[in-house]
Amino acid sequence: MEPSNINPLPLNLSKNIYVPTPRSPVHERRPTWSIRNTSIVKELGRGFYSKVYLAQDPTYGLVALKTADGKRENLEECISNEIEILSNINQHKNIVRLLGQNMEEKLIILEYCFHGNLKDYITRNREYFINEVDPETQELLEDSVETSVDLAEKSGTLVKTRRLLYWSYQMSRGLRYLEELGVIHRDIALR
Repeated sequence: MEPSNINPLPLNLSKNIYVPTPRSPVHERRPTWSIRNTSIVKELGRGFYSKVYLAQDPTYGLVALKTADGKRENLEECISNEIEILSNINQHKNIVRLLGQNMEEKLIILEYCFHGNLKDYITRNREYFINEVDPETQELLEDSVETSVDLAEKSGTLVKTRRLLYWSYQMSRGLRYLEELGVIHRDIALR
């Protein structure tokens, strides 16, 4: 037998050889979100290319389920774009969170806002609005505790100038965050 042409490694060198580990075969996972296993409670509204439903999910509880609606030419592109944008946004206090999606069924599942859209909330509670702006100076008045307590006992829900200003501030924070990410909203509305 001939001697080997391989020289032995010096003792101070490692004999470990790093070889890429073969990857496991990729199996298509079926989406866990489906209209078939989500209980629809009621329709909440319609958008440019979609309908939005209130749905009950075993994991998240109440969710907003957005479905493609209509026969628009670019329907799949609209849903895909929205999913891509929402998927790339980190969780932010002032942005509705994407919980899941199902491209096969053209579904987007979003965090549900318990009080609904802001426009309807303000309209429902407009009789309990407290204007805190001084008509002469156009500045905010001191907080009137007596008036607030009286109205709160009647309605339980107050819409005061300070609250409207705070909501505006929260919306602007969410929009500023989107702007920092390079996202243009294109559908800003009170709802």
